[in-house]
This record gives sequence, C-alpha cells and structure tokens, in this order.
Amino acid sequence: MTQPLKNVSIIGASGNLGAPILDALILDALKVSNHFTLQILTRDSSTATFPKNIPVHKTDFSQSSLVSAFYG
Repeated sequence: MTQPLKNVSIIGASGNLGAPILDALILDALKVSNHFTLQILTRDSSTATFPKNIPVHKTDFSQSSLVSAFYG
C-alpha cells in the first residue's frame, strides 16, 4: 500500500513537464481525500507566475537556500 503525499515541492513548475504536473497536483489537492501541502522552487531570476495560494521559494539552489526552502 502506498503512503499518501504529505509535502510536495516542485522544481521546474513553469517548464514543459513541470507545468502539467503542477496542474495535476492542484486538481488532486482539491479532492477531499488528498490533503497535502504544495510548494514551488524556482530560480531567483525566474519571472514565471503561479497561483497565489501556492508558496513560491526563489532560490539559487545552493545548499543553504534549499535547506531554507525545505525546512522553512
């Protein structure tokens, strides 16, 4: 039996593969049975926009920046 998702971080959510994955996760999160938190990691220089209700962490992908994004 698989464990339900609890925390999901998407890297590349504005790309060709990431965008449809983000859309699918947003739809899945709306289902009553699937409660998980979703966040997006994107480059510091990115100008992509995302839904307002999803936290976006701009990062340079250094270890300290990623630790901050993953652990708050």
